[in-house]
Amino acid sequence: MKRLLRGLLASAMLTTTVLSSGPGIVFAADDSGSADTEYEVIEDAYVRAGGNANRNYNYENITKAHGEQYVGKNLKVLSTKNNNGSSNEIMTLMKFPIPDAVEIEEKQLDHFELVFHIFKNADYNTGDQTYRFYYSTDTDWSETSVTWNNKPEDVTRDSQQVLFDFDIKQGDEYETKPDAEKEIHMDITETVEALSDQGVKEITVFTAAINSMNTSLMIQDRSSGNASADENVTRSCSRFRMIFSWIRTIFPSSFCNLISKSSTVFDNISFTRSTKALYCTDLVWQIR
Repeated sequence: MKRLLRGLLASAMLTTTVLSSGPGIVFAADDSGSADTEYEVIEDAYVRAGGNANRNYNYENITKAHGEQYVGKNLKVLSTKNNNGSSNEIMTLMKFPIPDAVEIEEKQLDHFELVFHIFKNADYNTGDQTYRFYYSTDTDWSETSVTWNNKPEDVTRDSQQVLFDFDIKQGDEYETKPDAEKEIHMDITETVEALSDQGVKEITVFTAAINSMNTSLMIQDRSSGNASADENVTRSCSRFRMIFSWIRTIFPSSFCNLISKSSTVFDNISFTRSTKALYCTDLVWQIR
């Protein structure tokens, strides 16, 4: 049995589309049967303003205080919050690699997504919240030493380098959602291609909560364990992911939706649903 394509999922990542073979830019594969290539988050941390501005927060451990079900899971998260403006703000920083123009051309990458995995959005009943994702080309920081006071100067809510907004409506709770619904995919193709053309090798992706209220977004850290009861769900770290656009061409969305519901065999091609599959490209395609 020759494995041609395997979709990978995580807590936060960047993905791309490959025309010929497809969170970094998170994974790539071709029809040679070679192993997947992943470009995951390099470092991540969160920083706090106010009285904690000189303190480093590599990650937060999820303990019994969050629920008995998380004990022993080794869960780690990154937080974003804006409880009282900039005087009491928490921002997440994630460092990602960017593929160079040669790699993009050779692998025919034409679609990039940032993918992140939500653990929890605390106080979700407080009101509507927008979490803004930005980028900076300044990656001169370390997850074990970055603080609010020494983070890159352009890591600020006033930045004009916006990747996208992620909106959560009042009452929409993520902690109890199925795992597949906690994994968020956002298209950032135009930005990644522009940065690659400029010769940028790495970027910092950072977040801010736009509305001042007691809500927060917790996404899984790159070294986090697995909260799912399903042993097959093992990936939670941030990453970029490469998507195979030719799969989308051959198989329309209606077909993807059909086969994502169950394992289906068509002649000698077996499509097996990935545990965390959100797209047709996240299925395992095997030829017997």
